Amino acid sequence: MCLELYSIICLITISKVEVKPIYAAIYLVQHYTMEELLSLLIKKSDHKHYLGVVRDMTLHLDLSKGAQKKGGFKLASFGMANHHLFGASFDICTKQTFYTAIQESEGKVKLTQNIPHDNITQICNLAMEIVCLVWGQVLLDLVYMFVKKCIVSCGNPPFPIPKMWFVDAALAVEHITGEDMGCAFLLVETIEDQVKFRKYMNNVSAVPLSFNQNEDTKQAKFLVFMQHVQYYKTRKLAFISDYQGKLLLCCSLLLVSKSLITPCD
Repeated sequence: MCLELYSIICLITISKVEVKPIYAAIYLVQHYTMEELLSLLIKKSDHKHYLGVVRDMTLHLDLSKGAQKKGGFKLASFGMANHHLFGASFDICTKQTFYTAIQESEGKVKLTQNIPHDNITQICNLAMEIVCLVWGQVLLDLVYMFVKKCIVSCGNPPFPIPKMWFVDAALAVEHITGEDMGCAFLLVETIEDQVKFRKYMNNVSAVPLSFNQNEDTKQAKFLVFMQHVQYYKTRKLAFISDYQGKLLLCCSLLLVSKSLITPCD
């Protein structure tokens, strides 16, 4: 898609929703092997080592309250970038951590408002999210390396191995004049709207959720298997939970959220 066509799309979009253009520095979250991550830990590297080379982009985001979606501790907004960021799409989803402010009117009616954290707090919170993303992908890769070795020694299983991966992500920091820090966002790739979102496992139980569709049940069972492998291969140090995502094709699952569980949890 050429930039002229992108400009037309943005013009149409801006006419329909409350869009704010944000000129920002974009840092793609990097992929590492287990050995590389352990090396970073030994060097006591900070979150900056999990990020790639900076790129400048303009983000057109709909930050209106009605368009935002609220999760447990992050607000999600949607929009477009002026260059390809994740694959061939211009579409992006931005996330910010938030707190809830409660006000009481004279009639004792409670009004709640979800407010993004200040920029310094936001960077700290998103830095931890980035660390979890990097480690989550490494633990996912660990499972497929284990499966590959098993196939070499024992042969192919009597069922197709599900292909799963996490969404790509990036850190965006707004360019502003002066010494103040601009707004910070976590950018993640979007998933097709027509594909149904599913939650497979949560943090309160090792038992996956129940499904009516057989394909969803197979994916959930494989996720349980993945947890066992991660727990075993890390010598009981860590595994991934809170799996949720979208089933794109048969045996192809794009994961958009997870929690990293360690003994300290």
